[in-house]
Amino acid sequence: MKKLLIATRNQGKFKELAAILSGVPYEIVSVSDLKLEGEPIENGATYEENALIKARFFSGSGEVTLADDSGLEVSALKGELGLKTRRWGVGEGSSDEEWLGFFLKRMKGEKNRKAKFVCSAVLTGGGFSEMTFFAEVDGVITERPMSPLLPGLPLSSCFIPEGMSMVYAGLTREEKGKVSHRGLAVGKVRRFLIMNKKIEEMEKESAKENKYWICGKETGGFLMNMARKIGARNVLEFGTSVGYSALWLAASGAKVFTVESHKERGDIAERNFKEVAVEDGVTLVRGHAPEVLKSGVFDGVTFDMVFLDSTKYEYPSYFEAVKSRLNIGGVIVADNVVSHGGGNMIKKFLSDVKNDPAFESRIENIGNGLLVAIRKVGGVGAT
Repeated sequence: MKKLLIATRNQGKFKELAAILSGVPYEIVSVSDLKLEGEPIENGATYEENALIKARFFSGSGEVTLADDSGLEVSALKGELGLKTRRWGVGEGSSDEEWLGFFLKRMKGEKNRKAKFVCSAVLTGGGFSEMTFFAEVDGVITERPMSPLLPGLPLSSCFIPEGMSMVYAGLTREEKGKVSHRGLAVGKVRRFLIMNKKIEEMEKESAKENKYWICGKETGGFLMNMARKIGARNVLEFGTSVGYSALWLAASGAKVFTVESHKERGDIAERNFKEVAVEDGVTLVRGHAPEVLKSGVFDGVTFDMVFLDSTKYEYPSYFEAVKSRLNIGGVIVADNVVSHGGGNMIKKFLSDVKNDPAFESRIENIGNGLLVAIRKVGGVGAT
């Protein structure tokens, strides 16, 4: 079994992350398990940069590596903690009790006790490109510790997440993993790793059978990263096939609505979605895309991203149908515009997009050629 290295020497954090990652198809190992020496210099300007520094440093082991950087942003102590949370106050070399005592003394008398925990987790190495998973949780700081300290995680004893009545440390490990900043960010990593196993199986099957079309890893990774980059909440896909690209899109954290008319491919996609338990994040709609749009099934729904990978001669009609449902700043990605670029309807599609003043477009030399069109003006939300 492949190994997944959690890049931290903090045993409290290691145990917490290992619990969140239960069920992933990897053997979870620590820095000490691999007898790794040295320590990265965390001099990044953001949580993501610090997480990247750690991930890059420890991925030299050759293993898939997960690193995170977290911090507490306190309204009453604006700018004081953040990136340097554990190094703040009495310093990183202090005990958990000393650090927490100094922090609560500094907060004494403060009426505004609002705070926010932030986490950026980075996955890299072992064939993965650098991927970032982000989460933040609002809450309040208590006046005193409300639960025994968790080793290496002193703030867990005085932070109550929004919507709850108990501090992090008062929750079970499973409960905390579902609501904490680190639990939410690393939970996204867990979901991706489980999906990725299925994605790899689908790639092998496609290569062996050469029966069902998939867009391929390079295009899939591009779709996921694009959806993450623009913060997509709702994504529409025409051409589910067996669900390969929908899984990549769902790995971004977006809600995916995917349309497929072919019964056998749709049945396989449905099974694949159930196998990795993404039914809550992926809605499969059966039918011919233009007819589905006219049916009203998406009435009231707007989209941040649209992926076209269905019947190529219908791309022009797809574009006309979906552009009014695309939010400003939203992106349309169309596959096979180079490999099928000689066809008259693809030429018309490219011309229509290029000449639409609401869009800026480019062609990416990825896979079989991707058109990327960004809505700059007009459409949903226009003023």
